[in-house]
Amino acid sequence: ISDIHGCYKTFQKLIDEEVQLTKDDELFILGDYIDRGPDSKKVIDLIIDKKSKGFNIKCLIGNHELMMVNSQTDARQYRLWTINGGDVALQSFGNPLREIETKYWDFFNELPYFYQTDEYIFVHAGLNLNAENPLEEKEAMVWIREWNKDRQWKGEQIIIHGHTPFSKARIEQSLIELDEVKVINIDAGCYAKDFEDDLGYLCAF
Repeated sequence: ISDIHGCYKTFQKLIDEEVQLTKDDELFILGDYIDRGPDSKKVIDLIIDKKSKGFNIKCLIGNHELMMVNSQTDARQYRLWTINGGDVALQSFGNPLREIETKYWDFFNELPYFYQTDEYIFVHAGLNLNAENPLEEKEAMVWIREWNKDRQWKGEQIIIHGHTPFSKARIEQSLIELDEVKVINIDAGCYAKDFEDDLGYLCAF
């Protein structure tokens, strides 16, 4: 799952009713839990609660979490974050940035940039496949949008990412092409249902 963006009710329904997540499952969430949607704090609370109860959830950092973390020490990052939905996230936490509870900062600060298994590479935005080692290019992993997907680098591993909203139809077409392309973007613009047709979905791959 990727790019929840504060859509707590949608996220809860997806994992509890659609996926029906159990403790035998392994769930990867690819970043951007916060901003834009109304309930950033409740999204993080749900993840922390599920993990505390023994659910196997692996979370990555997205560009929105990175902006929030950097906002603590960088005024320019704070301005960038708040104009990109961070103002709504702050409202959900109900506190100024400096007064947000330590457990939330611990959650954000411990987020890795990628996970990989024998079959998959999980990352928020994508990979700079022109780099000698794409898994060392941290900025690309949270920010890249247009990137070369014609690759020999990791053989048969499938790259799963989010970050750039795709229409539901385009994501469904990507599933058909997955064996050939080996890349799928699963961000269907969950927060954006009022802005563009065929967005406003939260996908689980």
